[in-house]
Amino acid sequence: MESAFVAAGALRRAVPKTARRRDGCVQPRRQTFRASQRRAHLRSRGVWVSAENEASDDSAVAAVEDSERVASGFPSLYESWFNGDLEALVATAIQNAKSAGVRSMEVYIPCVPNVDEVDFGTALNQKFAQRIAPELGMVEEYKKVRKYLVPYANVYWSIKAVVPALRSAGCSGKIAVVCADGVEKGTVALPTNVELVSLRSALSREAEMRGMDGIIVVDPRSTSHWTKGGALGGDSTTTVMLNSAFSETYDLCGPLPDCIPTLFVKRISKGWMFRVFPKSWEVCLERPDGSIEVLSTVDNTKPKLREVAKIVREESFKRYSIFNDRWSKGFGARL
Repeated sequence: MESAFVAAGALRRAVPKTARRRDGCVQPRRQTFRASQRRAHLRSRGVWVSAENEASDDSAVAAVEDSERVASGFPSLYESWFNGDLEALVATAIQNAKSAGVRSMEVYIPCVPNVDEVDFGTALNQKFAQRIAPELGMVEEYKKVRKYLVPYANVYWSIKAVVPALRSAGCSGKIAVVCADGVEKGTVALPTNVELVSLRSALSREAEMRGMDGIIVVDPRSTSHWTKGGALGGDSTTTVMLNSAFSETYDLCGPLPDCIPTLFVKRISKGWMFRVFPKSWEVCLERPDGSIEVLSTVDNTKPKLREVAKIVREESFKRYSIFNDRWSKGFGARL
């Protein structure tokens, strides 16, 4: 860590506070540094940026990068949490999997726009809470939704995205939303033929659960939650494990070997892992401007977190040094 800061300090000293371009204009040091890194990155790919055009090459560099590697289909940050695009992505993935005969699925999307900042009450998360409270029939209990935003957001995605997707894929019978988080949610407005129960209650009604057409297990964490929740349904039940905050495998996916990663929009260090069944995984870098670039694709059904995180982390440091931090002002902050 100390050597990284020493190297970063040397880079900062090597670039003047302002730099004069060939057209006489003055650029801030950081902008000049990033532009030079983008040019070096393109040249490493065999794309020549001539010295004569350096004064006006920034937009050309960005255009070539974007046309090459920007992730297609990745939900826009963070409009997709409000405009219905994320719901459409859930529907596409689940319908694809159901058509392929998959009955046990894992779906992960960030339940709120900024999951890492949920405890700090960011404006974007507050806006999302204001949006979902009426959808859950809890306008009068908005403070409770805001206090337990993650549990209620997971219920919102269950009934507004996963349930409609299961219906479209042919699950016309009763669907159970099984919550493993321990927060009582008795006042949530539910669609017809949908039941909201705790995992404890569901386990005490095993015979009834086996008759469900669909089961959505919300935020399973311990291996026990995964095993018991995954075994609730009968032979014809479609089970969706939704938005596990963490698992004891410390990996991208949960511990059930037969549970197929169906939709993943999951943040990793300096980037994301993205998959819509049946496509390959995309290892994505989040750039300092907030755009998403695909670095590589992985065909492995369940890639290892340590391996894909290393790819993104090393590429981010190679291009941007320490100037790709989502929080720190002056180091790429964009939240």
